Amino acid sequence: MLIIALILMTLGKKITLKNRILIGQAVNSNSLEGLVRLTRKVLKYTFTFEIIGAVLMSFVFVPIYGWGQGLFKSLFQSISAFCNAGFDVIGDSNMMPFATNKIINITCMLLTSIAGLGFLVWNDISINLKHGIKEKYSFSKIIKKFSLHTKIVLLMHIVLFTIGTLVFFSFEYYNPGTLGKFNLWDKFLISAFHSVSARTSGFASVNLIHLTDMTKLVMTLLMLIGAGSGSMAGGIKTTTLFVVIVGVYSNIVGKKNINIFKRTISSSIFFKAVSVIIIAIAILIVSNLFLIANSNIKTLDLFFESVSALATVGLTSGALAKMNLVCRSILILLMYIGRLGTMTMALAFVLKKPKENDLVVYSHENVIVG
Repeated sequence: MLIIALILMTLGKKITLKNRILIGQAVNSNSLEGLVRLTRKVLKYTFTFEIIGAVLMSFVFVPIYGWGQGLFKSLFQSISAFCNAGFDVIGDSNMMPFATNKIINITCMLLTSIAGLGFLVWNDISINLKHGIKEKYSFSKIIKKFSLHTKIVLLMHIVLFTIGTLVFFSFEYYNPGTLGKFNLWDKFLISAFHSVSARTSGFASVNLIHLTDMTKLVMTLLMLIGAGSGSMAGGIKTTTLFVVIVGVYSNIVGKKNINIFKRTISSSIFFKAVSVIIIAIAILIVSNLFLIANSNIKTLDLFFESVSALATVGLTSGALAKMNLVCRSILILLMYIGRLGTMTMALAFVLKKPKENDLVVYSHENVIVG
């Protein structure tokens, strides 16, 4: 949708209301105001970040591969990291030859993390930073000016990054197949890299076949969650999980409203978030039943592979190489569903609107739950 908008702007064509609505859906914006301006910013930010990433990585790749191949690999790797693609042109061992290279690892982590925040978050941060610097606001006041969406995305990003890093570091510390042979700081760097990679860039700097079950499980959950809504990443999205957690907590403590950061989240958003998670879990349950029935592979490995496919991550625990045609076909379908989105796929099966008027309210009757 952004490419179509770019072509129309280049040709000097007017962006119609229909195209504005489609662009708004592409970036997860509920407002049609300023979408063309936002599109220009998104394209500008994207090319800027990718070029900076390519330049930084060229300091490593050019001395090794020469100017031609070095620049190509730098640009390819930068775009792949920023777009959360997970493809590389380094070799058969993915990022393993550069497992301890700080420039490559940190650059890839930053590109993946920035892209995982989402277009609306970039825009919100840039606007408030410019305004805050102009008005000489304190850093805390600038943060308070951020939208609720931006605050949730940033909070969840920090929390999930920390959890992922600590789990990988703790459970792989003595594992000879992963972190065992590295020094302390390299272990931390690799742990941080995989915490970011699991949501959802799909790079691997150690052989994931040798992961412990605990690390594998936590990485699976990180893949399922993904990053921010309207970002390059897949998964159910961090905001979706956050809304459900806060909504459930509010219900447990007896609150009537879902409140966070002195703002109230509507019940419709909560129900949509619950729907996304339930649909994703249902798809995973059904797909894993078929995978288990058609293979002799460990259940946790099948779960890892199916979540990696649905969240469009691309990481593998080694089970993919052992799968038959049926299992691989299921993963292909999961990747397709994951790229379109669980809600999109669910709506695709709703052939017509319900006949019942949603404004009609019948008499209430209690149902025992829990």
